[in-house]
Amino acid sequence: MLNPVERLAFACRTCFDVGKVSFGTHDGECPSCSSLTGGERTARLRADTAQRVSKPGIRESDLTTQEREEFGRLRACHTEAHSLTILVWIEGRRYDPAKDVEFLALCERRLRKWRFLRLTNDGPLPGWAASALAGAGGDASDVEREWVDSLRESRKRAA
Repeated sequence: MLNPVERLAFACRTCFDVGKVSFGTHDGECPSCSSLTGGERTARLRADTAQRVSKPGIRESDLTTQEREEFGRLRACHTEAHSLTILVWIEGRRYDPAKDVEFLALCERRLRKWRFLRLTNDGPLPGWAASALAGAGGDASDVEREWVDSLRESRKRAA
């Protein structure tokens, strides 16, 4: 999976479209892109985006009647968008996470871990809960305060 910076396309991989690069102790114009005009920069950005973006798994011929109407509406609204981009948007609308077994299993694992670490007395206390039990204040939500109070009461009963 790409990290957030890699998901973005940049016209210049040297300066990341800032236009300035560091030369030791001082900044200067980017040697790769400072001489580009606006049109050249846009063309380079589009080429970079086209190279890095994932291609859609569907084509226009695969669209249903409703999706064709939506395709036409999106083309009219977003005149600068490439048709493959709009196909990716439509393909994304087809995805239903409730039917994705792997995604649901991952969510269940993460939810069980979260419950273990945060909402039960079985797991180790998070740092914020330990400090709240010690009497330190802090910004806690109502649920968190209620949980800490229940921990205090259970410890009083045990003692």
